[in-house]
Amino acid sequence: MNDERIDSQDRRASGAVWLTLRQAAARAAVSEGTLKREIQRGRIRCARVGGRRHLRFRAAWIDAWLDASTTPSEGPSRLV
Repeated sequence: MNDERIDSQDRRASGAVWLTLRQAAARAAVSEGTLKREIQRGRIRCARVGGRRHLRFRAAWIDAWLDASTTPSEGPSRLV
């Protein structure tokens, strides 16, 4: 936990905007498996680092995927 905070401070200082799979899933509030499925289906963009094992995402790519996945709401929301 403490290491994550230090890593995020280092990223902000260096201007890096790459997210790991875990960070991208947290940003989108979905599971890592969901992101992997969406990558396989070609619906979300990612960069592969170190072969095919390590995935990296830009925050804008996650946001664009979420925007493309939204459906227009008709009438009042039932979630309230």
